[in-house]
Order: sequence, then structure tokens, then C-alpha cells
Amino acid sequence: MAVFLRALTLLTLTAIITISWIIVTKQRYNLLPKYVYYQMSNMTTTKGTGSNRIIETAQPFTSFVQDAETCPNLSNVYNVSEIYLAFDNWHTVIDDLLYVYSAHVDPRHKDNSIIRIIGIISRHQLETTSPVYYCQMYFDGSENVSVIESVIYTIGEHRKPKFRMIELACNVSRDPWSLPPMLVSITTQTCAEPNNHLAVRQSYKNGFKTNFTLCLDGVLKHGTTKSSLIVEWIELNMLLGAEHIFVYNLSGSALLDPYLNYYERKGQLTILPWNIPIQFNEDLDEFGHDFHLVWNYAQTTAQNDCLYRNLFVARHLAYLDFDEFIIPQEVDVWNWNDMMEHAKHNCTNRPGSYVARNAFFLTNEINDSNVDEFNLTTALHTTMNDRLKKPGFRSKHILIPEHVRHVNIHYVEEYYDKSYSTCVVLPSVGHLHHYREFTKKGSKHTNLSALKYKPYLIRQIHHVYDEIK
Repeated sequence: MAVFLRALTLLTLTAIITISWIIVTKQRYNLLPKYVYYQMSNMTTTKGTGSNRIIETAQPFTSFVQDAETCPNLSNVYNVSEIYLAFDNWHTVIDDLLYVYSAHVDPRHKDNSIIRIIGIISRHQLETTSPVYYCQMYFDGSENVSVIESVIYTIGEHRKPKFRMIELACNVSRDPWSLPPMLVSITTQTCAEPNNHLAVRQSYKNGFKTNFTLCLDGVLKHGTTKSSLIVEWIELNMLLGAEHIFVYNLSGSALLDPYLNYYERKGQLTILPWNIPIQFNEDLDEFGHDFHLVWNYAQTTAQNDCLYRNLFVARHLAYLDFDEFIIPQEVDVWNWNDMMEHAKHNCTNRPGSYVARNAFFLTNEINDSNVDEFNLTTALHTTMNDRLKKPGFRSKHILIPEHVRHVNIHYVEEYYDKSYSTCVVLPSVGHLHHYREFTKKGSKHTNLSALKYKPYLIRQIHHVYDEIK
């Protein structure tokens, strides 16, 4: 009888654990960011994910030109050449409601170009008031200002913070005799005098510059101070294929300046200011994030800015944080390019991005046999948790910018061309090495795939430190 009761108790506990796991998993899937589409001209809202997602309308935008008689406060007030402000800066449209960072020309549309303005918006305003915003476009040498109502795009984020990423899209004529605007301002009324001016980027004009460009997936903030970690991250990613790196600097330590400036002088690094004009709370989580205000310091905004900044500039774009590397697992494969060639053989679709599944490497366990003078993260920590996360959960990716409309933290949010989709890299070909303290129980093993880079890394880091002295 006692044996029967113990067996019954065990079965009951197993059932409870299984049901709990199903509920938690379902909740996690429900938390996946949802793509929200707002067509403001008719004030309708449609939401959806996957194949149900609604993309940019094919209907023509309503456009008109304001002149001195209609909007006297916009005519002859600005000399575009004189107010051609620095490209990269945050601007307030409406305090505590809408802030914008950058404007980019998207030339991929057949009949017209699109100006895409990247920023953050109050979640409450977006979801309750159906806001309308206009693009006032200023052309060099013209007294007229073209004014057009924007289409609003936004990407859902976890935990529902106060602010979320926004993109305002405005149509520009594809008249071969016309040039894109040099400046754009965002207003709530057609003739309102603007309090913001964004220089319009035309990054694509000079053609492709790199095969692989890397965007820091997140922002550089005060908690990152160890120069050896930054140098290892930069040098290993360049060994893997990165030719240029973009870093968004919120509050990086001055201790890192000599190293970041070194790579910037060499033309291998672009440091972008990320001075978001909002006051962060002191109530931060264990990683120093104020998730109640904005997700990871507007991470998805930085991601999509980096996407459009590299449209037709980089053939491939990787997104990685400082504790992450996408490492080929096959002995004879050393870089991303070869890894992706191998990955293609297992993908029947047309790859618009390559997703590397997440594997945790335990920083609380040290491989003493690999200690070196720089204490390389990738050499010291070779114990890997056996459980790889599913694609879309903590995964990171390398994408082809020209095929992508919007990007999210762990996957492509929307492809521009629906004939392209995601290619999941087999773990035997390559996966994400994610270095962090990991105390959960579970099986683990030693993975030495990153050690093949160690001799080259040590030599290159020596060179960097000698150059900076």
C-alpha cells in the first residue's frame, strides 16, 4: 500500500509539473513581440503575427505642398544648409510622449521611396488616442515644404514598459528629377512650427562597403568597464568576419575611451551617442535595466536604426551583446561566411537571416588549463549547458538587410520580401556562445570550439595594447 501511495504521489507531482510547464510555455509565446500596424489616414488598427501580419499599404499616400500663403511660418524660415544638424542625436517632438532619433531613405519601393523615422513613443498614447503625426520635408534650394501624414509602425516588447519603439514612414516621390529631402521634422499639425529637425540619411548612395557589419545588441552603459572584455569581443568578432562595428553609447565608462577611440581611428568602429532625453528610474533590475520605462534603454530602436543605417551598405548584419559570440562548431570552419554556406544546405527556403540558437557557457566554472595573461572569456569558460534554447528564445542572428523590414531582439520581425525567411543554423554547424553565470541544475559538457581562435586572439590583443600605450 505504501509503495502504491508513493507511486501515486509521484505521478501527481509529475502531472502538476507538466501542466505548469505547458502554461508557462504558452505565456512565453504570448509574450513574443507582436507587430502592430496603424494606418492613420482612416484611423484603423490591425494587429497580427506571422502570416496574419499586415504590411505597408499599397494605397497612395495623401501628399501636398505648403507654401508661404498656406503656411507662412514654414516658408523661408529655414536655410537647409545652415541647419543641417548632426546626424545622430535624440530630438523631442512632444515631451514625455514622442522622441525621434534618426531618419533614413528606404529606396526599395517600386513606385516611391520612403523616409523612415526611428524613435520611441508613449505606449499609453499609442494605444488609447490614435495619434496622427506629419512629416515636414525640407529640400535644399526650395522654399516649399512638403508635408505628408505618416504611417506608424511599432514593435511589441516584453513587460509593457512606458515607451516602445516607433517608426514613422513617409512617402517621397520617385520622380527621377527629384532628390530626397535633406531634413525632416515631425509635427502633430500640418503647419505647426517644428521643434525638431532630423538630417535624412541616404546611406545606400555609395554602395556596399562591407560583407559583414556587427551591431552591438543593446547599448554601452556604465556597468561595462573591463577593457579586456571589450577588446576580446571586438577582435574575435573581426576574426569571425565583422569588418565594421556599431556601438550605441548611453553611459560608457571613460576607462574604455582609449580602446574605443583606437578602433574608431582605424575606421573599424562607429560610436553613436544614445542620450535618450528621459529620466531613468533608480528602481533597476539585476542587470541594471529600467524595464518599467523603456525596454533595455530602447534596444529595439537602436537595432532598427542600425538596420537602416546599413541598408545596401552591409551585405550581412549581425547583432550581438558583449557576452555573446556566434561560433562555428565544425573544426574546419573558421568564420561566419563559411558557417552560413554550410547552414544553407539544411534550409529549403531562401534565407533572409540566419538564426544561431543560444547555448549558455558557465562563467562560474573555470577551465584552469586555459588560463592566459588576458583571462580570455572564450578560453576560461568552456563548460556548456546541454540545453540549447529554441529559435526565437535568446537566439541571435545574422541577417541580410535588403530583405528585412524590421528586426527584433532575437529574430527578424518582418521581411520586406515575403519570399525570404529564417534559416535556423544547425547546432552542429554553429550556435551562440552566451557567457554568463548559470546555477540551474542540468547536464553540461566541455565545448572547446572557441579555443581555435585563442593563439590569434592573444597575438592581436598584444598588438592592440602595444598600440594604445
